[in-house]
Amino acid sequence: LGIAFSRAPDDYSVPTRVLANVQDQGAIAVSMAHLYASEWFAELPDIREQEQNWVAAENDFIAEAVRSAPERWVGFYSVNPLKPYAREELERCRAVPGLVGLKLHLPACAVDLTHREHYAALEQTIAWCAEHAVAILVHPFSGDEPAVAVERFWSLFEPHPRIQLIVAHVGSSGGYGESSAAVLAGFERLRAANADF
Repeated sequence: LGIAFSRAPDDYSVPTRVLANVQDQGAIAVSMAHLYASEWFAELPDIREQEQNWVAAENDFIAEAVRSAPERWVGFYSVNPLKPYAREELERCRAVPGLVGLKLHLPACAVDLTHREHYAALEQTIAWCAEHAVAILVHPFSGDEPAVAVERFWSLFEPHPRIQLIVAHVGSSGGYGESSAAVLAGFERLRAANADF
């Protein structure tokens, strides 16, 4: 889409270069496969006809990165939970050694937590992750969504207290600002009302 990044493309696409920039013992490689199912990518040629293949190829790329240095990498795969092939891709990726978690990007996947079918699809995906001990890295909100959405978001995870949940970007769209503060305030309200939170 012509988005500029801070490093040369090979610094992102060649696993050995990525690891060369990691000073610690290892890194988590996170798939962006959900973007191929996003309206953001709709203008790419043939994207709809080949969408599932593009999603699988991106997740496979992450799997290859993990295989290149399994002692230093773990991988998170990704899928749009609203798509009819979501469960098939989840099962496929879970069988790959080194892929230990799922990246869910709710804004990019156009997930509306107030939409009954969207909520149900997300509920099923989270229950599947809990059943199979799959960690979840979630980007839950965009910058303009109200903090009240925190309660509806948390209601998806509350039935699964043992699930490993990582909330990206302090629950907002990146950086720290008013939206991040509102999200944290929403979680604080939940904590104050629930001693087990």
